[in-house]
Amino acid sequence: MLKVYLHGNLGKTFGKKWNFDVDTPMDAFKAIDANTKGFIRYLAQKDREGIAYNVWFENGPITSKELQIDISSKRKMHIVPVIKGSDTEMARDMRLYGGAGILGGLALDFLGDMLGGILGDILSFIGTLAIEIGAALLIQGLIGALQDEPDDVEPAAAKNMKSSASFIFGNPTNNVIQGARVPIGYGRLRVGSHVISSSVLNSRLVDFNEVQKELAVPEHSSSTAVKSQAAHVVQNR
Repeated sequence: MLKVYLHGNLGKTFGKKWNFDVDTPMDAFKAIDANTKGFIRYLAQKDREGIAYNVWFENGPITSKELQIDISSKRKMHIVPVIKGSDTEMARDMRLYGGAGILGGLALDFLGDMLGGILGDILSFIGTLAIEIGAALLIQGLIGALQDEPDDVEPAAAKNMKSSASFIFGNPTNNVIQGARVPIGYGRLRVGSHVISSSVLNSRLVDFNEVQKELAVPEHSSSTAVKSQAAHVVQNR
């Protein structure tokens, strides 16, 4: 009898534990689909959404080509969602060197405590430094494995996008840029933004009672935007 465990939302939707007398992993999939409503269809929909699943046994996961292998001797089978990210060779090397640095640092620190004296202090210092560097590399490697790389901007589109430096906004997620897409949001959101228009109005408080208008354009200018804003300040003082 094979025990099949479904993990994540798959288990919440179709049940976390199943028992079947099957010979292949594909037979287990068909058995779950026969006892539920739309199990295979659910997996196909998730695949279109970019969510994949792995089939695990005691000795590790199998590939899609091994769904017809004989599992009559197996006792447990796990179906788990695949963690997506931008795991690169550099991120894997960071995790490897980070783990080695932590282990080596612990060994040097232990050896330094045993030896004592000036040599022991030096070894303990090197070990502590190796642990800190190794931990930093390990954390960076984990971050690199879980975060997707940003999409590259096509050269043709980049030519039409002109950036301008702005010292008005302190938040780095707010950017003044020409040609950027303006998203449409629904509900309550807390997101960054693209500033498509901005203006600055200088006003001076005189004797703490009166507001004097300081326009950035001459009085005879045809522009009315700054004048209307200044008038609004005066009306609401």
